[in-house]
This record gives sequence, C-alpha cells and structure tokens, in this order.
Amino acid sequence: MRTKTRGEWLAHFSGVDACLTPVLAPTAIANDSSGAKTAGGEPGAVEDRPHAAPALGADTDAVLDAAGIDATRRAALRRAHVI
Repeated sequence: MRTKTRGEWLAHFSGVDACLTPVLAPTAIANDSSGAKTAGGEPGAVEDRPHAAPALGADTDAVLDAAGIDATRRAALRRAHVI
C-alpha cells in the first residue's frame, strides 16, 4: 500500500469489482470527494460530540418487538433468565 497514494490506489481499482474504501479521519470526511459516507449514510456528516453506547439491554424490548415477540413472551423469557 505504501507504493501509491490513496488517490492512485482508488484510480487503479476504479472499474474493478473490488471492495475498496478509503479510511478517513472524521474531520476529513466533509472534504472527501470519493463518496465516503458516515455510518448514518450522510456524506460529510460529522458528529460534533461522541455519544455513549446504550446501556446493556436498553434496546432489547424494541428489537424483540420488531421480531414479533410480544410482551407476554418476553416476560416468560425474562423469568427463565433467557433475556
């Protein structure tokens, strides 16, 4: 990788069926023209401050509800120490 610049590698692999994406610092994303996107999918959007991860289990009910597991079944799973 040291033999070429990032731009040279991107040009070299353009048109090739290969998974190649530059690794950029968050502050560099806004100025990048390679099409890099943030995790939210917005080009150049940079978070202005970090966010703490949700507490363990904070999303459990929402995820299980989306999977079709109702509150009664979730309560039974909790009693059985499954979740």
